[in-house]
Amino acid sequence: MKAFALIVFTIIENELIAFLQKRGEWNFVKMKPETHPGYLQATAHGKLRKKEEHWNALFRETEEELGQEFKN
Repeated sequence: MKAFALIVFTIIENELIAFLQKRGEWNFVKMKPETHPGYLQATAHGKLRKKEEHWNALFRETEEELGQEFKN
């Protein structure tokens, strides 16, 4: 399995800030309770699909998790 992650950083009032996702209570993909609810994870992350290039996977997951506007 090949996986990847993106962590977005910015500076606000001279402090380095990371944008992370908080895991919910329910996994809507697997339709069961989420493992480790409340844990923080990368801004966007995912697994490579068969024959998918890393950059394409990163753009796909970014759009899926954060929307088209963020991807642009």
